Amino acid sequence: MREGASTLANPRWVWKAGFRALKLRMAYGPSALDDIDRSSARERAQILRKIERLEHGSHGNIKRLHKAEAMFRLRMGDYRVFLDVEGSAIVIRRIVDRKDVYD
Repeated sequence: MREGASTLANPRWVWKAGFRALKLRMAYGPSALDDIDRSSARERAQILRKIERLEHGSHGNIKRLHKAEAMFRLRMGDYRVFLDVEGSAIVIRRIVDRKDVYD
């Protein structure tokens, strides 16, 4: 990486190195908010706990996606959280049950 370049500009580096030293801001897209509202209280609590761990620098089962709307996928039980990195923020795009994702 060239000198002075932001480490967040290279998404591949971001998940390999982790976010432990960075304080990240979480943002939710409108589709993600709708997805959360449609889930049961139990599922909603589980999803939000997992996303909160990301905000504090924890790792998860994260995979970079190719040819997809979102840049990354976080696997969480039967759910998939699709997210992007924009500056110092993680933007949650969608939260979908895996049975509905892989049609």
